[in-house]
Amino acid sequence: MSELPPNPFQEQQTNEEPQLPPQPKPQTQQQHYANQVPVELVSLPSKGAVYPLGHPLCNEQAVEIRCMSRTR
Repeated sequence: MSELPPNPFQEQQTNEEPQLPPQPKPQTQQQHYANQVPVELVSLPSKGAVYPLGHPLCNEQAVEIRCMSRTR
């Protein structure tokens, strides 16, 4: 009987331990703050009373406003 060629889809049996992906380096404090976006909390004059039930702003006292671009 002839020998079959190796199956390319079958996992190879090895004695080596599996390789783990490289871990990301921890961020320095300066890098951590550079990635944060400035946020302002703005109170709603209506206290959310004018919005219908089910609306995300219904009965909300304030709204978080995040900057859309990076500021220096």
